[in-house]
Amino acid sequence: MQTDVKTNIKPPKLIPVLVTGFNAIASNPELILFPIALDVVLLFGPLVRIKNLMIPIFNQVIKNATSLYSSETMEMVKNSSQLWNEFLEQFNLLFSLRTFPVGIPSLMVTRGTLVNPIGELPIFEINSFQYIFSSGFLLMLSGIVVGSIYFRNIARVCIADSQQANLKGVINQIKQSFLMSVLLILLFLFIALPSACFISSISVFLPALGTIPLLVFGLILIQLLTPLVFAPHGIFVSHQSMFSSIATSARLVRSYLPGTGLFMLVAILISFGLDILWSTPSTESWLTLVGIIGHAFISTSVIAASFFYYQKGLEWMEFVIQQRKQEKNRVEPQQ
Repeated sequence: MQTDVKTNIKPPKLIPVLVTGFNAIASNPELILFPIALDVVLLFGPLVRIKNLMIPIFNQVIKNATSLYSSETMEMVKNSSQLWNEFLEQFNLLFSLRTFPVGIPSLMVTRGTLVNPIGELPIFEINSFQYIFSSGFLLMLSGIVVGSIYFRNIARVCIADSQQANLKGVINQIKQSFLMSVLLILLFLFIALPSACFISSISVFLPALGTIPLLVFGLILIQLLTPLVFAPHGIFVSHQSMFSSIATSARLVRSYLPGTGLFMLVAILISFGLDILWSTPSTESWLTLVGIIGHAFISTSVIAASFFYYQKGLEWMEFVIQQRKQEKNRVEPQQ
């Protein structure tokens, strides 16, 4: 009877997985309180800025570069500095609470704001790099801890597992999530950041290429990151270590790349497409809270769907491996 059940295992289907994910969160709406709470903090909380510390540094860099570049290049640099100035105007160090890849999704991180429905945000300027790094680290650590609890609760709803309530297991999941975030930061520092500088240099000296270098880099980056899309899931579903979870994610993506790619594409379109709708009201309007609630439900549902996709994908992958072993065992005696 068990063999008959296994013969019916198929790759995860896009629509059923999404429907199951949305139904799971509709049945457990308390899970959306995590992203709602984060966005409310970012909307009504203080604006912790580093503008006064960073702007003089950028101005000095531009001043030193004046003698090195042509007037056309300097015009581009000055335009970039203006955009950077606008970014620092709305950048909030509390954004560090939104961690990757394990973390709580947030609508307000992508928006930035100086005002909310009750008035202007209180502004606190940090004028020391020591305070920036220490505060940023504590905020990131808090985001990972709460994000791990958030992911653990989603996994508990999606996958029946009594070990999810084990305190030792929860601490291990937080530790593995922290290590994965550190690994992602290191990859950014040693790969993405130098590549971005290289692309910027090409754009400055060869402006005729336009956005081609950026597109090429984006394609390469997608190719590198796609196998890691389910890297956090193994930590919360199978209680794996960081490296084991990454390896499992890579095997699953390679085993069923077309289906996984389609799932990723649809998940991104749903999440970011609806974010445009949720971001329509001004941050001065109370309708922003409606957008925050809608974003929380959609984002949490998509994450839940990814857990269902991961679980069914593992079952299918293990079934395929067993089938190949059985075929190999049947062929070897004949030889």
